[in-house]
Amino acid sequence: MISLWPKFAVLVRSLVIVRVAAPR
Repeated sequence: MISLWPKFAVLVRSLVIVRVAAPR
């Protein structure tokens, strides 16, 4: 499961970036 951690982190980071870059 540790192998899946980085993938999830990247997804969360992408979501946060999109939210901060395009606030609605």
